[in-house]
Amino acid sequence: MKKLLFICLFLSIEIFCSYFDIGILYFLEKKYNLAEYWLKKSYLLEDKNNIDVLLLLGNVYYLDKKYELAKKTYLTLYKNYLLPPQTDNFVKFMIAECNIYLGKYEETIKFCEKIDLQNLDKTLLPYLYYTKIFALYKMGEHNSVLTNISLLNAYLNTEKIVLEKEISQQIDYILAESWYEKGNYKNATENFKKVALENNESKISIYANLRLASIYEEQKKYQQAETCLKSINLEYISSDEIKFLVKYNTAKLFVKQNKFLDAIKIYNQLVKETKNNFVKNLRLELAYCYFQLHDFDKTVSILSQLKSDENEELNFNVSYLLGLAYYNNKNYIESIKLFSELIKKQTNKNKWYDDAYYLLGLSYFNLKEYKKAIKVLSELSVKKSSIYYISSQIYIARAYKELKEYELAKNMLLKLLENKSLDNEIKSVILYELADCYKLSTDYNAALQYYEQIFALKPSDKIKYLAKFSIAEIYSYLGKYSESEQVLTELLNIKDLNKEIMIKSKLLYVKLKYLSGDYSTVEKVAAEIMNVVSADEEKKYLLSLLVNMYIKTKNLDKTLEYTNKLLVFLKDNNERFLLQLRVLRLLLANNMYQQVFDKVLSLQKEFVSQEQKCILSYFLIKCYQNSQQEKNLNSVISKLKTFLPQDYNLYTKNEISDLLNLSVLYNTDVFVYLAEYVLVSSKVFTENEKIELLKKSVEYLINNKNFSSAIRLATLIKKIASDIDAIVYTEFVIGRVYELTGKKTLAENVYKSIIEKYPNSQYIPKICVSLINYYSEKGDKEQASFYKEFLLSKYPDSEETYEYLYNNALDLVKENRFEEAIKNLSFAVNSKNKDIAVKSQKLIADCYYNLGKYKEAAVEYLQIIYLFPDKPDFCAEAQYMVGICAEKLNLYDEAKKAYRKLKTNYPNTLWAQESELRLKQIK
Repeated sequence: MKKLLFICLFLSIEIFCSYFDIGILYFLEKKYNLAEYWLKKSYLLEDKNNIDVLLLLGNVYYLDKKYELAKKTYLTLYKNYLLPPQTDNFVKFMIAECNIYLGKYEETIKFCEKIDLQNLDKTLLPYLYYTKIFALYKMGEHNSVLTNISLLNAYLNTEKIVLEKEISQQIDYILAESWYEKGNYKNATENFKKVALENNESKISIYANLRLASIYEEQKKYQQAETCLKSINLEYISSDEIKFLVKYNTAKLFVKQNKFLDAIKIYNQLVKETKNNFVKNLRLELAYCYFQLHDFDKTVSILSQLKSDENEELNFNVSYLLGLAYYNNKNYIESIKLFSELIKKQTNKNKWYDDAYYLLGLSYFNLKEYKKAIKVLSELSVKKSSIYYISSQIYIARAYKELKEYELAKNMLLKLLENKSLDNEIKSVILYELADCYKLSTDYNAALQYYEQIFALKPSDKIKYLAKFSIAEIYSYLGKYSESEQVLTELLNIKDLNKEIMIKSKLLYVKLKYLSGDYSTVEKVAAEIMNVVSADEEKKYLLSLLVNMYIKTKNLDKTLEYTNKLLVFLKDNNERFLLQLRVLRLLLANNMYQQVFDKVLSLQKEFVSQEQKCILSYFLIKCYQNSQQEKNLNSVISKLKTFLPQDYNLYTKNEISDLLNLSVLYNTDVFVYLAEYVLVSSKVFTENEKIELLKKSVEYLINNKNFSSAIRLATLIKKIASDIDAIVYTEFVIGRVYELTGKKTLAENVYKSIIEKYPNSQYIPKICVSLINYYSEKGDKEQASFYKEFLLSKYPDSEETYEYLYNNALDLVKENRFEEAIKNLSFAVNSKNKDIAVKSQKLIADCYYNLGKYKEAAVEYLQIIYLFPDKPDFCAEAQYMVGICAEKLNLYDEAKKAYRKLKTNYPNTLWAQESELRLKQIK
C-alpha cells in the first residue's frame, strides 16, 4: 500500500522547488513530522490551490497514523477541487482507508461504492476489494464478504496478479471467519487450516490456529483442539498478548477436558506473567481448577484474596465459588455468610439467585439448624419455575423428619407423589424418604410397604441398595435377625457396592453378630472394615461395640486396648470421662486396686468438674478401704458432703448403696446427708427402691439412737411416697421414737391415731404389739387384752403376730403356763420367718416335755427334724430329746435307735457325744 502512495505522488505534472520540495525530501526520508511542517508551510505560503501539496500532506498524515487529519485533508481535495479521474478515485480510496482505521465501516463502503472502477488504477483494484471486504467483515455482512472475496479471486486470476502474502493471509482469514459465522464449519476449518499452514510464525497464522482450536472445542474434538494449540511455537512469538492468548486458550481447553492439573500449571504461569487487572479473572479460573480437584482449602485460599473487587460480575463469581468451596469443605458457617450476602445483592431474576438460596438452605440443614433450613427452602418450594422446586421440598421434608415432625414430613412427601410428571428416580427418592419417616416413627409395616414400592420403579443402584439396607435395619428392630442377616449378605455380595452402603451394611452385620453372641465373627468383620471406615462416628460406633463385647466377655486386656483406641475419636470431655469411668469400674470388678488408684490420680488432673470429682472419690474410697488406710478413707468420706446432690449423677444404684453402707461405718453425718439428699434426688432408683433404702437408713439410725435424723428421713419418705403405707411408716417411726425415748403417752396417741386413720395399713400389727406391751407394762389388762384380741382376729397371719405370740409364749413358759404357751406357739409355728418357726416348734415340744407328756413331746421333736432339716443344731437337739422321751416311756430300744441315728446324722455335734453317754448308761 505504501508503494502505491509513492507512485501517486507523481500523478501531477508540475512540481515547484520550494517548501514543497523540502517536504518531499523529508517525506522520502520518512521524517513525517518535518514533512508535515514544510508541506503545511507550502500550502499556507506558496499555493493553497496546489492539489499535489494537499495530496502529499494527506499521505503524510496517513503514513504517520493521523487518520482523522488524513481523512479531513482527503475530503478537502474531494469536495473543493476538481480532480483528474484517476486522482479523484485515489482520494476516495484513501478516504475509505482512513475510515477503516477510524472504525467507520459504513462510510468506508460508501466511498468504495463511489469509486469509478473504469478510471481506477488496476493496481489499486485488489486493495479496494480488500478494503471493502474488511469493512463488510467488520459490519458482519458475511454474505457480501464471501461475494467480494469471490470477485477479488476472479480478478486476480484473470489479471494474473499476486497480492502480498500478508494481505492474502488476511483475506483467507476473513473468509474463514465468515464461513464460521455462517455456521459452515467445514469451509471455515479448511480456510483456517490454510492460513495456519502458510506461515506458522505469523500473527494471523496463530489467530487461525486459535480459531481452529475454538471450532474443535465447540465440536468437542478436544484432542484436535489441543493439537492446534500445541502447534503454536511460543518461542517465535514476540507479542506477549498473543502468547497470553495461546496459553490462556490452552488452559481453558484443559479445563474442558478435566485436565485440571495441566490447566493449573498454565494458570500459575499466567498469574505470574500478567500485570493488569485481568489477573483476578485468572485467579478465579485457577481457583475453579482446585475446586474441581476437591482441594477446597486451596480454592478458599485463592478466592479469599479476590473479594471486594470493583468488578461486580467478578465479585459475584468469586463469592459464589467461594461459597461452594466452603460448603463442600463442610464449613457451613462461612457458606451461610457468603450465600446470604449474594442473596442480598441479587434479585430473584439473577441467574444464581436460586442456587444461592438452595445452598443456603442446605448449609443450615447440614448445621442441623432445621427450622432455618425450612424457612429458606420454602422460598423455592413454591417457585415452580425453579430447578430446585422439587428438591427443596424433599429437603424440607427431611428437615421435618430430623425435627421428629414425622406427620408434617409425610404430608409433604405424599403431596409430592401426586405430581404425575416426576421421573422414576425422583419418585424413588421421595418414596425412600417417606418410608424412612414411617421407620423412624416405628410404623415398620408401612415403612416396609413403601420400601418395596421403590424396587418396582427400577431406580438407581444407590437408592435400591439403600432401601434394601433399611429393610434389613427394620428386620433387626423387629428381632428378625436371620431375615436381616440374609438381606445384608445379599447386599455385601454385590460387586462394586457403594462404599457408604457397604460400610453401613457391615456395621449392622457386626451388630447382629454381637447380639447373637457370635463374638469371633464380630472380631473378624470389625478387623476387615476398621481401616475402610473413614467417618469418625462410624469408627466410634465400631470401637464402642468392641469395647462392650470385651467387657461382656471379661477380656480385660482387649477392653483396655480398644478403650484407648476409642478415646482418640472422643472429642467431647464428658464422653471421654464416661468411657474412662467404665474402665475404672472394670478394673474395680477385677480387684485391680493399684491400677484403679493410679488411673484416678491421672484422671483427677484432666477432669475437674464437680460431677467428675465426685464419682472419682468413690473409687478412691474403695482403694483406701481395700488397703485399710482408715485415715485416708475417713478423709475422703468426710468430703462427700461438699458435693451437691446433682454431683452424684454419675453413680450407679450399687455405688450409691455401697456409699451408704460405708458412710454408716465411718461418718454418720455423711450417711444422713447421702440418704436425705443424694438418695432422694437420685434418678437411678425407683420410688419404691428409695423408700426401702430410706427405711433401712431409719432403722439403722433408730438402733444407733440417732432419733432426730431418723425422724428427718422418715419425714422425707412421707414427702416422696405416693402410697399410704409409706406415709403410715413415717408416723409409725415418730411413735417408735416417742416410745424409745420414754414418751409413752405421746407414742400411745400416735399409734391409736394410725389405727383409726389407716386400719388396713401393714404397720397395724406392729402398732398393736407396741400397744399390748405398753398396756401390759402399765398394768391395763383390759386394754392389753383388747389389742391382743384385735391383733389375733384381724392379723392372724402377720409376721408381727407370730413374733408376738412366740415372745408371749416365752413369758408364759417362765410362769409355767405351758398349755397357754402351746396355744400361742401352734400359731407362731406357721411363721415364714424360719427362726421364729423352728424356735416355736422346739418350744411346743419343750412344753409337752415339761408337762410330762413325753409321747406328745417326742412327736413334736420329730416334727423339727422333718420340717427344718436345714437347721442342723435344732435337729440334733431334737433327735437327742426323742431318745430322752423314749427313755422316760421306758422304750429303751427306741431310745437306742434315736441315739444311734443322732450319731450317724449329726456326728460332730455336742448332742452326738451326749448320745454316746446315754447309750453306755442304757447298756
